[in-house]
Amino acid sequence: MSKQETNKLIAGFMGLPTEKVWADCVAISEDGRELGGYVESYFNYDYSWDNIMPVVQKILSINQETMETYSLYLEDSLRSADIKNVYKSVVNYIEWRNSQLI
Repeated sequence: MSKQETNKLIAGFMGLPTEKVWADCVAISEDGRELGGYVESYFNYDYSWDNIMPVVQKILSINQETMETYSLYLEDSLRSADIKNVYKSVVNYIEWRNSQLI
């Protein structure tokens, strides 16, 4: 799965729109200039702690019986303080959970 597909998977788990939208933005160039315009906006769970932590909180609030398999992996990834590990464990949990709901 591509990062775009896994970010869409996470957004769906969170009950958020899974389609991309165009939004106003202000970007800063490497030399510090403001660049206006529009950007294709999407949740960047793979590199934003602000986006991934609410997902982790939701997972941890779900019935602990279903978490047993994934709780150690998620806790270890959180201890690593490596967002890539946390992102991977979140995606693994959501894929597993979705397979259980079928």
